[in-house]
Amino acid sequence: SDVCSSDFWFAHMNTMRRLARFDWPTAAANMMFLLPICLLPFATAWLGADPGGAFTWQLYSWVMIATSAANIVTVLTIYRGGGRLVVGGAPRGEVAYRLLRAASPGLAFAAGLALLAAGRNLMAHFAALVVIPLIIVVAERFVKPKAVVKAPAVRSEEHTSELQSRF
Repeated sequence: SDVCSSDFWFAHMNTMRRLARFDWPTAAANMMFLLPICLLPFATAWLGADPGGAFTWQLYSWVMIATSAANIVTVLTIYRGGGRLVVGGAPRGEVAYRLLRAASPGLAFAAGLALLAAGRNLMAHFAALVVIPLIIVVAERFVKPKAVVKAPAVRSEEHTSELQSRF
């Protein structure tokens, strides 16, 4: 649970740190992304109590798929309009790269569910260990943009006055 939650946290932080502005659709997508993450400890505890159980594995997989889908919605929301909310906009390939990374857990656990339905229980439990790294290697090698624009450092008093002027 901690490993998955921290992995999603790093993805969330990496996506959100590029924001220049934050609007209501982004806030809603963000909350939708955080909801299934809150369910991860419960699904993990249940899986830990019955590690070989088909139902517990399906429950855990569906929570991971929901988290991945919500992450995809968050990325699409943030990068809508050519990345107008993001510092420097969206360089070519960045949206595809972030979407592929966001989709990797969902695709892996969907593959696990398909293997489980086919009666391949052991393979289903290990599908994520193969599929997620494979997708990430493909994303890093073939989809990741060459240079990602870094958010500029903002002095705290400038940032505070900018936030105060907005509200």
